[in-house]
Amino acid sequence: MAHDLHTIINQSNRKRLGFRESEKMKKSLTALLLALLAIVLVPSGADALEVNFDEVILPSLTLLDGTNHYDPFGLNFADTTLYAVDTRFVEDDFGITNTGGPNNLVTVLFNAPTSFVDFTWLTISAEALRGQAFNAANVLLDTFLVNTPGGDTSGNGLLSGPGITRVTWNDNTGQFGIDSLRFDVDVPEPASLMLIGIGLVAVSISRRRRNG
Repeated sequence: MAHDLHTIINQSNRKRLGFRESEKMKKSLTALLLALLAIVLVPSGADALEVNFDEVILPSLTLLDGTNHYDPFGLNFADTTLYAVDTRFVEDDFGITNTGGPNNLVTVLFNAPTSFVDFTWLTISAEALRGQAFNAANVLLDTFLVNTPGGDTSGNGLLSGPGITRVTWNDNTGQFGIDSLRFDVDVPEPASLMLIGIGLVAVSISRRRRNG
């Protein structure tokens, strides 16, 4: 009889402990779901990234095509784009340039699509500077054009459009430089964050069941 009573007491204690654990789990899950809901209600957006080309300093006129120097910043280069060190750059002494001569491009490739590219430019004895933005299907999205009176001239420009993956600049006559770039980079969407949260909840429940 005493043994049966002891068994009943142990079972009762286990039920109480199980109930308490269940209540703790419910509270934890409720708090997590409320946090996830708060994330979902916050509008998604993008962060702006600025590259001044002083992040990785290279010898002047280093060929950037096919290199990974600026991979951490989501950038690659083509069309004989060169790294440049020149005191005429407005922001600092570092930028990118072309090889000089007619129809020599500076081309920047973006590892992830962006919706705008803000840049600082410098022309050297040029009459005009043209910038163009393209998407992954090579569709022209936007054009920037400025006429310069010759000599060293600098300014700011902007190219925008949905899904920019490539930007080119050309002054048609001589040499020019791009001093800095500012563009947006995607941040995780709220839906993705919620899926991650739901996955964490599922893992937590699975572990508790195995431990129980």
